[in-house]
Amino acid sequence: MIIAWDESFRVGVAEIDEQHRDLIETFNRLVDTLQNEQGRIRPITIINELTGKVKVHSEYEEGLLKAPGYPEIASHVRDHQNFHRDVEELSARMLTSVRLDLQHGSVKILGQRLVDHTRDHDRDLLDFVKTSERP
Repeated sequence: MIIAWDESFRVGVAEIDEQHRDLIETFNRLVDTLQNEQGRIRPITIINELTGKVKVHSEYEEGLLKAPGYPEIASHVRDHQNFHRDVEELSARMLTSVRLDLQHGSVKILGQRLVDHTRDHDRDLLDFVKTSERP
């Protein structure tokens, strides 16, 4: 499941848009590596990179939300925590499973979660942030 970047991912906050694009590009490299069966080390390296980027993105986004008092921040933080947990579980599965079908299925689910979070969840909260910055 390669994710094609398009305008529907853009939320209008430059740093967040850049982070989303980077997350998607990293995810796509993971998919490409798995599809081309480049061994076990390369996908694990990429999933570890993705884990770090998800953490940085989550922290940055949560910092934006705390300042204006976003009313749904607790829910959004939980969503970030769940996504981070899913990425870590995929990493563990890649280390321990020899069954590629499990890895590919997990990656597909992770990709859909990335799309849903980026297009839906983040758009709502960043609309709130942009609105609260206006005088």
